[in-house]
Amino acid sequence: MSLGHEIDYDALIDRAIKDFEPVKRLWPVGTRLFFWILLESAILALTGAFLGYYPLPAETGKTGLILSLGLPIFASIVAAFFALRGAVPGREVSSRESMQLLAVVCGALLIPDGTSALTEGGISAVELFGLASLPWSVLFWVVRRGVPLQPEKTGVIIGLAAFSFALAVLRFIDSRTDSQIRSSG
Repeated sequence: MSLGHEIDYDALIDRAIKDFEPVKRLWPVGTRLFFWILLESAILALTGAFLGYYPLPAETGKTGLILSLGLPIFASIVAAFFALRGAVPGREVSSRESMQLLAVVCGALLIPDGTSALTEGGISAVELFGLASLPWSVLFWVVRRGVPLQPEKTGVIIGLAAFSFALAVLRFIDSRTDSQIRSSG
C-alpha cells in the first residue's frame, strides 16, 4: 500500500529545530511542595493578622476544631504533592492514590468544625472560590511548567488542593469569628 505522499522528516526536524530553546530545569517536587506549604502558612498568618488575632486561643485546643482545620490542610498538602509529582512524566497519580485523596477530602468535609457559622449558615460559593483562587492559580502555574501526561486528572487534583485549603481558611475565619462573638457576649 502506498501512502498519498511521504513525510519529509528532515524538513520537519529542520522546522522544529529553529524554534528549539533549552528550558530551565524544574525544581524538585519536595522543594516546590515546601514553597506551597509556605504559601498556605502565609495565607493563614495573614488571615489571622487581618482578623486581629495572632496566636490561637486556648479554646481552639479542642480536638474537633484542630481536626477540622488540620484535615483540610493535610488534604491540600497531599493533593499539591500529587499534582506537582504528576507534572513529571512517568510519575503520574495512580487511581488508587486518587481514591485515597478523595476519601481524605470527603473526610475533611464530613468532620464537624465546631463553629456555628459553617454548620448553620453553610459555605458561600463566592467565599470558597475567592479563597481558593490564589492557591489554585499558583499551583496551576507551577504544574503547567511541567509536563503532566494526564492533564485532566492533574487539573482535578489541583482543584482539590485549592478547595481543601479554602475550606480550612473558612473554618479558621469562622472559628475566630465565633470566639470573638462568645468573648464579647
